[in-house]
Amino acid sequence: MERSEQLTDSLYDFIYIDTHKSKILLAQIESNGIITQIKNRYEQQETSESKAALNTVIGFEKNRDNSNTESTEQSFDTALSVHLRLLHKLSEQQRINKNINKSKVGDIILFTGLVEIFDISTFQQLIKSGALGVLKKEKYWKEIAGFIKVIPATVQFTFKDENENRAWMTLPDHNLLMPSSELLLKYGNSLEGVWSVIGILDSLPGEVNRSFVENREHIAGLGDISNQFKAMVGKHRENFGITPLMIFRQIG
Repeated sequence: MERSEQLTDSLYDFIYIDTHKSKILLAQIESNGIITQIKNRYEQQETSESKAALNTVIGFEKNRDNSNTESTEQSFDTALSVHLRLLHKLSEQQRINKNINKSKVGDIILFTGLVEIFDISTFQQLIKSGALGVLKKEKYWKEIAGFIKVIPATVQFTFKDENENRAWMTLPDHNLLMPSSELLLKYGNSLEGVWSVIGILDSLPGEVNRSFVENREHIAGLGDISNQFKAMVGKHRENFGITPLMIFRQIG
């Protein structure tokens, strides 16, 4: 299985970070838990000596030391660097797999390529406003529109690498580092340039043969609807599925 080289020597522009999940993973790697704050304390001491003399028959001299101590304390909030710490540890321990075709469900993946965007919340608003009336002539428009109205308002990314492998994922809006509406206005339906995702591989291409069979007839029927739901507005059966931890591009 091909592992990644060190990923911590470059400068990255992050567009998505799942800080909560990053903390959960990092807490399992760090033996003493996650460091939440770092403090550096600096002290500098200056000493001067003064003499006083009395011109008497006996003679008397007095020495006096003057000491002055200055201290400076710096505190660093590590909250914004949790993902970098996780990235460093995963890279250091060679836990990141670069070849998705040789990986299994549960592996941590580095996948790089072009990105296609599908912002469900935007389409929900357009459907509500009636601005997509031109699409009503499409054969399955009514079914698709019905599904889009009720699914969570998330952003979907589909990565495509140089070998035509595709990886699909959903991005909760609170983990995006720019509003989803800005993605649409700036990029349209695809990001410019080459981007990378580090995440957990949790679904393989193809139809899954499940050993569990639901014996409640009405629940089984809803399961069939769920599969149709996924086929229309979710992960394509030929795509990999990834739970993203961070999405970024190299800059500088």
